[in-house]
Amino acid sequence: MKKEALSSAGNPDLVLFAFCLFFLCFIGILIRTLFISQKDHYKKLSKLPFENHHFEGEHK
Repeated sequence: MKKEALSSAGNPDLVLFAFCLFFLCFIGILIRTLFISQKDHYKKLSKLPFENHHFEGEHK
C-alpha cells in the first residue's frame, strides 16, 4: 500500500522529506507545549475571562 502511494507521486524522496519535516515540526510543537511552556502564563490566561475588565467606551 505504501509502495503504491509513493509510486504515484512524482518524486518519492520529496514525499518522504515532507513527511519527516511535518513529523519533526509536530514533535517540536508537542514538546514545547507540554514541557517547556510557561505554566504561570497559562494560569494567568485561564483566569482572564473571569476577571471584570472595564474597557474604554463601555458604559454600564
